[in-house]
Amino acid sequence: MGNTRSPRPARIDWLAEGPLAPHVDAFKQYLTDRGYAKTTFVNCVGSVAHFAQWMHDGRLPVSQINEAAVAEFLDDHLPRCRCTGAVHRDRRNLSAALGHLLAVLRAEGVVAPPTMRTTPVDEELRRYDEHMEHVRGLAPKTRCH
Repeated sequence: MGNTRSPRPARIDWLAEGPLAPHVDAFKQYLTDRGYAKTTFVNCVGSVAHFAQWMHDGRLPVSQINEAAVAEFLDDHLPRCRCTGAVHRDRRNLSAALGHLLAVLRAEGVVAPPTMRTTPVDEELRRYDEHMEHVRGLAPKTRCH
């Protein structure tokens, strides 16, 4: 009995065995709670599996997932994707699914909240909103309109 090799490389279930495995059930529950159609549900799960494969190949830990990592995946990896298996490659579906994934991971406290860059205009708008609330007594709905 010598070395026997399978004619095909073993397929990896990136959701069950990949870096996002501990969070897959929460992601699926998130989609279910929001009433997504079966096709959308399947597309989102497949999109996250593709992202998990990319994370594994790039050795990206879950704690480092953020908007920049998603942008790198979509902008740099996707146009030249050579991932194995039946992976999702539709940019719009991937982007939407990864937005949901970020929401789930943030709700679980796994990744940091998005960093807010403030410009001078942002700061002035924040101060004006505080003025309208505390000095003028306007309700949040009134202030947002």
